[in-house]
Amino acid sequence: MKPRRTRGLRFRLALATAAILLVSLAAVALLMSRVTRREFRRLEEERIVRGPLLPPPFDTSALESAFDAAHEWAGIEPVLSRLASAQGVNAVLVDVSGQVVALSRSMKAGSATRSGGVLRVSWSDESGGLREIRLLSPRGIALSSRLDGRPIGTLFVLPRLGVTRSAEEVAFVGSLDRWLIVAVGGAGLLALALLAAVSRRILGPVEELTRAAARLRAGRLGPRVSIRSEDEIGELGRAFNEMAEALETSEKLGRNLVSDVAHELRTPLTNIRCQLEAVTDGLSAADPSLIASLYEEALLLSGLVDDLQELAQAEAGTLRLRISSVCPRETCALALEAMRHGAEAAGVTVCNDVSDGLPQVHADPQRLAQVLRNLIANAIGHTSAGGTVRISGGVPDEQFIELAVRDTGEGIAPEHLPHVFERLYRADPSRSRESGGAGLGLAIVHRLVTLQGGGIRVESQLGHGATFSFTLPQAPRAPRAPEELQIPSSIRHTRS
Repeated sequence: MKPRRTRGLRFRLALATAAILLVSLAAVALLMSRVTRREFRRLEEERIVRGPLLPPPFDTSALESAFDAAHEWAGIEPVLSRLASAQGVNAVLVDVSGQVVALSRSMKAGSATRSGGVLRVSWSDESGGLREIRLLSPRGIALSSRLDGRPIGTLFVLPRLGVTRSAEEVAFVGSLDRWLIVAVGGAGLLALALLAAVSRRILGPVEELTRAAARLRAGRLGPRVSIRSEDEIGELGRAFNEMAEALETSEKLGRNLVSDVAHELRTPLTNIRCQLEAVTDGLSAADPSLIASLYEEALLLSGLVDDLQELAQAEAGTLRLRISSVCPRETCALALEAMRHGAEAAGVTVCNDVSDGLPQVHADPQRLAQVLRNLIANAIGHTSAGGTVRISGGVPDEQFIELAVRDTGEGIAPEHLPHVFERLYRADPSRSRESGGAGLGLAIVHRLVTLQGGGIRVESQLGHGATFSFTLPQAPRAPRAPEELQIPSSIRHTRS
């Protein structure tokens, strides 16, 4: 199966990142271009204001002729505006007394004053922006009469700032724009290369997870994904591996369960069938001993079915519990009394060391007694004649009490300890059901303890007996009436 969805994610991630990158770079480039152009013009204005204003070549003959014709500057503004517009500049005309007599029309709503060698000019340019400059040491074009050569005024020529672009500005801004285009293109290519590397690093494990999930769907549970990092992707891969491991274990347990149940049912059913065939063929008589043997086999079958049903209910969370305050010592004494006959038959001594002062537990009394009986029966079954099975109790903390069943039997090998609570598991496969049980008792004990909010553990050394310890919540201080609860399967409080 090809990871189409992952490739689509990579394409969308690359497309979205590229779009964001291009928009961001274009915005930065545009902003830089505008800011640079504005700052260039500002510096140009400051240069004009602070330095001497060198007048450009300007034909003043029309102005001088107009003055000679009228013997004054009145009505000179149209001539001045025509000349300034032809040159693409602003113009200010000052008479011999230092008074401003005319401004070119390009300086809308303008005014100019000259005082102490400083010419202050303010106007509204053609773009609508307000302009004002102070010429500290202005240098104008001296005007003189063409009739007698006497001075008649001074012409100050100013660049039309904000409207026309000087050659220096065009060259500078053009060079900057070219470098910005190169920088944006280089940054975009570098970012795309980094994006490809990052997406490969991020989405590579996702693609591997997709392929592993496809193998899992096809029923191949063996392969695992490799963990290359400790981030969220690594955690996802680790969780996937744990899920695959759990599925493989569950499938293996399911196969083993079917095989073990078939094996457990086959032996008593074979015995029943053979004995009935012998009676049918006249090889055996239906005497009381045969009927007792058939009854015993039927009891074995019934017990196995009951154990399987009870375990299934406990695992599904449909097992009903009647929770109340229970005295641990009394329950232990009743369980020991129920198992005393079997202990005496096996030559095993049973002892109750649970103190009367042990706090009460919050549990189902019948299920607690069942847990104790199963643990005691298991201990007796694995303890030789002359051995001892002992029940003790303690308070590990303020919330729980702990009960322990210890025996002096054969013990459990270390490799079997992790599996003793699994269904139909026997540390010694050679044991029959009569001597070793079907392997459901400890699994039922584990489920019952867990459903009641406790936890269970086992400690053992081969040849030195085993200790099964389980905890249960302490009962509330104030006594409460028994309540019937149906524990959902989602509740799993474990304490060991």
